[in-house]
Amino acid sequence: PPPNILARGVVVIREWVRRLRDVSATSIDADSARLDLSSLALEGWPKELETEAFTKLERLSLIDNLLTEVPASVELLSNLKTFVAGYNQITQVSHNIGTIVSMETLQLPFNQITELPESVGNLRNLSSINLDSNSISVFPACICNCRGIKEIRLNQNTIREINPAVGLLGSLEDLQMSYNNLQGLPPRLGFCTSLTKLKLSYNQLQEVPVEICNATNLKELTVTHNKLTTLPPALGVLPRLTDLHIASNFFKPPLNQISQRGAGATLRYLKE
Repeated sequence: PPPNILARGVVVIREWVRRLRDVSATSIDADSARLDLSSLALEGWPKELETEAFTKLERLSLIDNLLTEVPASVELLSNLKTFVAGYNQITQVSHNIGTIVSMETLQLPFNQITELPESVGNLRNLSSINLDSNSISVFPACICNCRGIKEIRLNQNTIREINPAVGLLGSLEDLQMSYNNLQGLPPRLGFCTSLTKLKLSYNQLQEVPVEICNATNLKELTVTHNKLTTLPPALGVLPRLTDLHIASNFFKPPLNQISQRGAGATLRYLKE
């Protein structure tokens, strides 16, 4: 075990060994395996993950540790589908992560990441990415190369604009970017015709472009705590939109009064 595991006593050492033993046995007996190394105060990438015993690993959880990077050796986990390492101190993600083309879910929330390597765009099977509560100031353009992605979470960062290439993501269903510094929305967001959930609260938005209404599968739009003064009337005719959250903006009469009566009343007013 790593030195910081040894220093924590017999109970923690036994737990460390048990988890490694369990997944090692599973990886030999089956085609898939999971390894949970959460909450062990790990300060570095476990060297055990660089051995042949873990090449079939499909799910790895390193939540709530003290990691500062995702190293180049992550590429050895070539069958990984789900990688979860939230609540660490990660600042760097190796370019080699882009070689794990089996990756479907990448969750790195509550870290100190400022940017993603461009190689993330090679993850053609990526379906979900969670980068909530990091230090990202520019929308990661590489994500727009993951054409099959369905969920993007970038809440609580410092992003000022969404890359227009997001319009290429025809499979995107859920985009969450609340608590950023968004100044506006790209009209091409309306090309995301699979979009059902759009959550953009606590930003600096002054308008919702009418092109958003081309996303006809939209069910939920949350834009509370922005600087909106009006909404596009076409929102009122979106067939699936039922959850509309627009409180704490700067709407002019009569929309300011009508919006206080709920989503139904607001949508009827916009439709008329």
